[in-house]
Amino acid sequence: MTQSTPHSAIRIAPLGADDAAELLAIYTEALAPEERKADDIIRHSLIRADYLTLGAHSASGQLLGFASLYRSAAYPFNLLEYLATDHAARGQGIGAKLVQAALSATQNTPLLIEVDAIPPSDAPDAMSRRRQNFYRRLGCERFENTPYRMPQVSAGIPPLMDLFIHPNGPTPSITHADLHTWITDIYHHVYEQQDAAADIDAIIASASSTAPLTTS
Repeated sequence: MTQSTPHSAIRIAPLGADDAAELLAIYTEALAPEERKADDIIRHSLIRADYLTLGAHSASGQLLGFASLYRSAAYPFNLLEYLATDHAARGQGIGAKLVQAALSATQNTPLLIEVDAIPPSDAPDAMSRRRQNFYRRLGCERFENTPYRMPQVSAGIPPLMDLFIHPNGPTPSITHADLHTWITDIYHHVYEQQDAAADIDAIIASASSTAPLTTS
């Protein structure tokens, strides 16, 4: 069983291929099946040049959690694709520490985050609200009127998503064209979806093209 670990004892460092088994154990337990890619894709992300995977380790070297970031080679943004902690280490601030480390490692480049949308029927303490509040506390904001569609990565249909952003530096001026380009880049390089123009157009069309993009 994982014991409570003082923040000062947690070490954040990049992960590599040798960490795949520990990472996948956390990944499989923490993520819903409809949000999980195949294990070999996750293993490959650990050696991809356009990915940075940070791990939080205890003083004894146990992996307590990880943050997986896609770093666009062509455009000025990053995507926090996955954030997960070991079930016995939750509630200790490890997720926040990983997000802060990710921001520090990619300073002055906006960070996009896919976050479960909040259904109207969700209770105040529902997991979807807790997740969105978690990111808001860290300085992230949600793009308004932009229902994000995460591509299907398994047999299950992924949940409805909202797209959040952390400026990670000076507040960027983002146009509809910028967001269209960024989401296209995500679909192509994170999800290997090359024929998704109609889906991406629908996401952007939901945000009025006659008004600036806004966040809340």
